Amino acid sequence: MIDTNLYGSFMCCKQFIEANKGMDYGRIINIASTRWNQNQADWEAYGASKGGLVSLTNTLCVSLSETPITVNAISPGWIQCSEYDTLSEEDHRQHPSGRVGVPEDIARMVMFLSAPENDFINGANIVIDDQKDDILHIRRLLERIINQHTKDFMNQRRLGKTNRMVSEIGLGTWQLGTKWGDPFNEAEAQKILEASYESGINLIDTADIYNDGNSELAIGKFIAKHKDHFFVVTKCGRGLSPHTADGYTAENMEKFIDGSLKRLGVEHLDLVLLHCPPTSVYQKDELFSGMDKLVQKGKISHYGVSIEKVSEGLQAMEYPISAIEVIFNMFRLKPLEKLFPAAKTNDIGILARVPLASGLLTGRYTKDTVFGKDDHRSYNRNGEAFDKGETFSGVDYELGLQAVEELKKLFHTEDLIPYALRWILMHDTVSAVIPGASRCEQVQTNVKAAELAALTPEQMEGVAVVYDKYIRESVHCNW
Repeated sequence: MIDTNLYGSFMCCKQFIEANKGMDYGRIINIASTRWNQNQADWEAYGASKGGLVSLTNTLCVSLSETPITVNAISPGWIQCSEYDTLSEEDHRQHPSGRVGVPEDIARMVMFLSAPENDFINGANIVIDDQKDDILHIRRLLERIINQHTKDFMNQRRLGKTNRMVSEIGLGTWQLGTKWGDPFNEAEAQKILEASYESGINLIDTADIYNDGNSELAIGKFIAKHKDHFFVVTKCGRGLSPHTADGYTAENMEKFIDGSLKRLGVEHLDLVLLHCPPTSVYQKDELFSGMDKLVQKGKISHYGVSIEKVSEGLQAMEYPISAIEVIFNMFRLKPLEKLFPAAKTNDIGILARVPLASGLLTGRYTKDTVFGKDDHRSYNRNGEAFDKGETFSGVDYELGLQAVEELKKLFHTEDLIPYALRWILMHDTVSAVIPGASRCEQVQTNVKAAELAALTPEQMEGVAVVYDKYIRESVHCNW
């Protein structure tokens, strides 16, 4: 038996697609819903029909992922009609009014999603009625999409071979819910995650060792309430003791991955990165073969590497990696020379980490700033505990302060954060930048960079001049 409503909608989609291909652009909005009929008691069939239409639309999204055509499917519960008032008390109990889409609101929703300027939707399936939290879904969509300004939604970029669209500003969670060296604060962590969600961020970067596993636990708790919204990148390997190349085996990585799966509460990991392993690891064929097998097992969807040196990223590209995480900021320009062109050629996503050079590029520090004794900015300035490049991007602190003063003059501001992040986003090879946040306010400050106008050629050149004058000699050759 063919559901004529479902079949007809799908055939309309196909016809619209053929017409849109001729124009080389298009957007299709698919409403999966129905009108109440007192004589139809087969609610399971109703749900299956609706789910089928969303699934078919999702298939169209995938098939059109490399074309300018986007397809959206919406499942808003029933469309309100006069017959709804005739339902019995039992029917009302089973199918509350929160699941009913008022026709005017649904029309406004379709108009909004159809607007050419709202490109952040980008072919996503928006399912309001998922049989679990119907009222929340319909109200949240109407509030966030219809009644909010478009600035609340983050621009998205494609993350290499993963083919996922991610917010160009992500959330780094090394210091989630705490300052470096301070105790972990679960309540603050949840507030930061909520602020990120409300700001349109859908990319979270974490690692199994961050906050002794508490970052992953907090993320797992939060994403359970927002299924399918977030793309989570986690890292493994730094938990090895000692942290040597010999420890990077497929067996050890699988153990770490199993731990992350449990803490995040998911069946598979979206993207796993080897966490800044020793350089010789990038020549271990058996390790990368083992990562391939973990993909085949379904434990991970994609894998890649987080690197210290550009040369390590180039070596890693010999394997079927999907993404590279690299330190890239106004004080680290070397990736532009070889790494970024190679990544673009090989369709490898680039995640820019340490974007503010451990806070140096905020413009808020002085020679009198004091960092806590357990803060790596106090104890690792010369690489005493781990790679020197992780602290202030390897830049001498006082020399960095001089460079920062020059940058403030260039941008005519004391607050460099939005300009430092916007500078990174000026490079289209970057899929996302992942600044950290220990407070909700920092999330809000970070996302403002996505709203900033493109930097001028003079500003871009000015950054290069500052780099050449203060930074290049001591940093460029080391990483």
